[in-house]
Amino acid sequence: MRRHANVVAAPRRRSLDYHDRRRDHESVTDWNWTPISLPALGHVRSTGEAQPLPPEQWPTWMQNASDFIGAWFTPLDQPRSGSSGDLSTGHAQAEVLAERIDLNAPTHRYYKFFYCELADGRVFQAGPSRDIGFSHHLNVRPAWLAEYKSE
Repeated sequence: MRRHANVVAAPRRRSLDYHDRRRDHESVTDWNWTPISLPALGHVRSTGEAQPLPPEQWPTWMQNASDFIGAWFTPLDQPRSGSSGDLSTGHAQAEVLAERIDLNAPTHRYYKFFYCELADGRVFQAGPSRDIGFSHHLNVRPAWLAEYKSE
C-alpha cells in the first residue's frame, strides 16, 4: 500500500483487459512499418480480449530470438486501414507487450509493438516503443503481469 499525507490507498492493479480500448500514447505516424506475417492477429481481433499468446503464435522474428519469454496481445478495436499510407499507431488493430530477458541487470525488459492490418489482409508492425505505461527495465516481472502466462 502507498501512504501519502495520512491517506492509505490500495495499490492499483494493472490489467490486460482494456474494456474501453483507450490509447495510452500519442499516435505515431513516422515509425517504420514493416510487413509481417502474423496469423494470430485475426484470432486476437476475433476474441476482442487481451490475452497472452503461446510462443508458436508470436511473430516469427520473436520466436527466433531466444531472449523473448512472453507476449501479451491486446486488440484495439480499430477498422482495417485502406492504404499503407494510413499506417499509424492510432490506426493499429492490436498491440503486443513483449517481455525480453537480459543477462545484465535489470533482467526483465518490456517493449510495445503495434500491428496494422490493411483491408487487403497485409499486416504491418511498428516498434518497439518503450512507452509502455510502467518502467520498461525491471529486475522481476511485475506482480500484475505474473498471472498472465504466455509460455
